[in-house]
Amino acid sequence: DRMDLFSVGKALEKQGDLSAAGKVYRIAARPRPVTTISDLIGERYAGEANLRLFAMYRRSREYDKAMQTLLNMVDRRQGGHVPFVELAKLEEHVYRNYESAMNWALRAKEKIPRSEEEALLQKAIDRAKEAGADMVIGLGHLGEAYSFTSWLSRSVIANTHGLSAMIDGH
Repeated sequence: DRMDLFSVGKALEKQGDLSAAGKVYRIAARPRPVTTISDLIGERYAGEANLRLFAMYRRSREYDKAMQTLLNMVDRRQGGHVPFVELAKLEEHVYRNYESAMNWALRAKEKIPRSEEEALLQKAIDRAKEAGADMVIGLGHLGEAYSFTSWLSRSVIANTHGLSAMIDGH
């Protein structure tokens, strides 16, 4: 069962046996037909296994394998917006392919409803205030090139409350 395989992979990874963990994650992530609810639940664990594989590849600087794992996740509709964001980061920071990075980032944005973005940001601001922060400073990586209005710093400021300052750049 994929849940068991995923759990074994996590245990092996925690023990430092990355080679064995990778093998187990690859088995858990193999495509299988989805015909039952149990298969559908297993598909979630396949996505989690792929995400763990990606992280292992990235840590070991095996960027081509990391990229392929993320592309597999996109093809299989695993991980929601996460593989899109990670593909954008790889393209920008590793491969220096800024146009492709922007395309992946835009596709990631399509996966996240604006109201959810704002709610997550507001929750982080509220948690900081509840923890006793006197000031909360937003640090963005939004930039201006290719920006949509909803992704500009001024829109973030307008749609949240509790930020003392916003620093943005790209």
